[in-house]
Amino acid sequence: MRLLAIFVATILIASPAAAKGSTPAAKTVTQWSFDQSNDVNYDNWPDNWRRRQGPQYPAYLSIEIVPKSTELMEAAIRADHQFRPYRKFAERMGMPRDWLFAEQLVDRYLRVQLNGGAAVVQSPPVPVDSIYSYRFVGSISTKGLQHDSAWIEFLFVDADGEVVGTHATPKFSGDTNWTQVSLPAVPPPHEAANIIARLHVEPRGEADIYGEAGFDNIRIESLPQLQVTTDQPRGIYSVGQPAMATCHVSGLAEPVTRLRFRLHGSMGEPLAQYEAPLTDDATAQQLHGPRPKQDPTATTKQSLTQTWKLPSLGPGFYRVHVDLYADQTQTHTSTATLAVLEPLTGQSGPFGWTLGSGHAPVSRRELPLWLQQCGVGWVKYPCWLEQDDAQGADDLAWLMERLQERGIKSVGMLDQPPHEPRTHNDPLARKPLAPLLRDPAHWQPQLEALLTRLSMRTTWWQIGGEGDYSFLRHPNLADTIDEIRRGLQGFGQPIRVALPWPWLDPMPTDYTGGWKAICLSETEPYTSAELDANLQAMDPDGLEKWLTLDPLRADRYSLEDRIRDLVGRMLTVRRHNVPIAFVSNPFNSELGILNPDATPGEMLLPWRTTATLIGAMKHEGSLQMPNRSNNVVMSGDDQAVMVLWNQEPTEERIYLGDRVQQIDVWGRTSDVATDADGRQIIPVGTLPTFLTNIHPAIAKFRLAADLQPTRLESLPGRRQTLHLRLKNTFESAINGRYTLQTPVTWEGQQQPTTVNIANNATVDASVDVALRSNAAIGRERVRFDFLIDVEKRFRFSIWRDLDVGPEDIQIEPSIRFDPSGALIVNVNLINLSDHQQDYNCYMLTQSQTRRHQRHQLTVGPQQQVAKDFVWENGKELLGTTMTLQAEDRNSKRVLIYPIAIER
Repeated sequence: MRLLAIFVATILIASPAAAKGSTPAAKTVTQWSFDQSNDVNYDNWPDNWRRRQGPQYPAYLSIEIVPKSTELMEAAIRADHQFRPYRKFAERMGMPRDWLFAEQLVDRYLRVQLNGGAAVVQSPPVPVDSIYSYRFVGSISTKGLQHDSAWIEFLFVDADGEVVGTHATPKFSGDTNWTQVSLPAVPPPHEAANIIARLHVEPRGEADIYGEAGFDNIRIESLPQLQVTTDQPRGIYSVGQPAMATCHVSGLAEPVTRLRFRLHGSMGEPLAQYEAPLTDDATAQQLHGPRPKQDPTATTKQSLTQTWKLPSLGPGFYRVHVDLYADQTQTHTSTATLAVLEPLTGQSGPFGWTLGSGHAPVSRRELPLWLQQCGVGWVKYPCWLEQDDAQGADDLAWLMERLQERGIKSVGMLDQPPHEPRTHNDPLARKPLAPLLRDPAHWQPQLEALLTRLSMRTTWWQIGGEGDYSFLRHPNLADTIDEIRRGLQGFGQPIRVALPWPWLDPMPTDYTGGWKAICLSETEPYTSAELDANLQAMDPDGLEKWLTLDPLRADRYSLEDRIRDLVGRMLTVRRHNVPIAFVSNPFNSELGILNPDATPGEMLLPWRTTATLIGAMKHEGSLQMPNRSNNVVMSGDDQAVMVLWNQEPTEERIYLGDRVQQIDVWGRTSDVATDADGRQIIPVGTLPTFLTNIHPAIAKFRLAADLQPTRLESLPGRRQTLHLRLKNTFESAINGRYTLQTPVTWEGQQQPTTVNIANNATVDASVDVALRSNAAIGRERVRFDFLIDVEKRFRFSIWRDLDVGPEDIQIEPSIRFDPSGALIVNVNLINLSDHQQDYNCYMLTQSQTRRHQRHQLTVGPQQQVAKDFVWENGKELLGTTMTLQAEDRNSKRVLIYPIAIER
């Protein structure tokens, strides 16, 4: 009986199982579970794997296959020993001769134990079949990693071993239990021949002395490949240009009975769809092909192609989704993106892209026109070629000339020598540049022919790729950089050198010679406010401060938040006149500018629209709008643009000029309607919108108007004078008048005030106001209505906010209802002064027919006190406005505060 139990157990254990976590449609091509099948020679090292060698990758780091449970391993070894008398019988019953409990019951993994340095381990190549897509899966654990991170890379390589595509898992650090990561399925690049898995344990600066990382169940799966493309390879269309979407499916094991195209707009809204049912026998045979006659039961790898002519598209960003169905079950989905571009008037100014690791999808011959279409003003381009690559040098010279002709400025980037593996296409494996430039005799001959051709075409050169801070703590840094510059400059015209630099490190102070710029970058992008504060605090010196300006990542933020943040930071760049701001890797799909195949991402048009419309403009300031929408006004070359947004959707009515147009972040232009008084009626939403052709002189006139004081005393009946300073921003003298509109609880001058201002002159005017007894404290708005004659007659208004009441006291009321329905108004009195204050507080209902309540509040210096006012049956007061009157018992000033009664 015991023998039978052991035999049954062996059969169950030996039974093959599907790969854990795989989907029914996926086929496991290769899996490394680090068991006996991956270590046939029992040396605790995966067969045919290699580890990276070098100073940063010490050989003394322990990397080996180990059991996940030492106790289980010891128990399994004992079981193998006890099972030995029964082995021959079990083998006669079908058990393999090499079967062991220690192999079947014990789960193993590849462990990396740290002791300084880093580790990279690489799998043997796995052949690629172009008809499939591939999905990558792996499990990672970490223990005690403070500075190091562990992750897995899956690399597509060509026949020569050059990397043509990279897909990486997230990085893990600290203490992480076993976590399985599955990357989305991707089609192999056209030139891909093999797939390689790389296991990384590398530091972010200082290396860990202790800690370990584990890797297990690394799997490459193949799935049917569904590709959706457009008839424009980069997905860029002009307005009115027809667009076609094509889907191609290969590697299918089952027939497709239905195919559906879906077109979605910029924010994911559905726009149109097209369904192509494939149930007709003739159609199915045409699309799938007949099965081989010699074996009717064989599974064929079917393929099909279908095309949809998209409906007419206006400017914007679009996604085309294709869904495949077998009977009524959806089996596959894929997506293509496209952008329809409307010509925009403007220049991209300081906004540009760094084309480092991801520029391969676009050839050098395509780049100039494509970059111009995308609105790129600067491009940073890797320029280190093989010493004998004369054709490559000629191509680079041609590229720089064509960029210059299209108004695109360039920075040559020396990030990696061409003999370094995976130099441009694999930034994660990029070596620091500083050690590679120690010996001029080594690198100067490589660059001589290249620099001779390019020094006349680009004078800016960055030493090191984005984020390469290997020069940061180099001794005698300024002298080192100047020596490199002199070595480069020896091949042609004088050049200027830029160096990557982290935001959080002190700015360099010992720069000399041709070191003219640093490119500041950070791991997590600053907010607009943080960027503004950092730029404001930066001391001006002779070193230009460039920035990397990456959109927020799609996996952490909503699309609306990402757009608002990006536009806000681009406005901050212009406010501080930053010379250049680069997107560090526009082909990173998480940033959303472009997809890895160079088709548009969801952030391309917001970036392009903003860069083009404000790139060449000067920051002027912000206007006070009727409904308090946030805005920034920019001007240049007799033009002005306003960027406008609000926390809530609203409408602004304001005269901004006669030819105002509105452009949304997607580049869609529309005329702006006007009311009977000639004011534009501007819909404002939570996303920024652009108003073009606004009258620059009127905008600057509004911005220059200065009203003082900005606070009025809450003293009813007392005349208080407002002083208005006006500056003539027009090109000729101004003649006209203005009237002041105040809140209804104020008394103000009703008669127009004449205003005459000579060209380039400034005048001062004044007007008296008085508060009535029911005037509320807090922030109030006044409006100056102007009628002026200059080159023509203009009517427009200027709004200004004034604070009413003392600066040294704040009142914060709040309301609530108790369970009995009683209304409780809590009044919190905050004393901001250095002396005691005493107030009599009265609460009145809107009709004032009820008897009001009174409380006496005394509050000490820099203190606060609260008191409740209670009304029974308070629900009767819902929808009304109550009034709090706080009378200063010493100065007799009265503070009026309206309180809306709402749930």
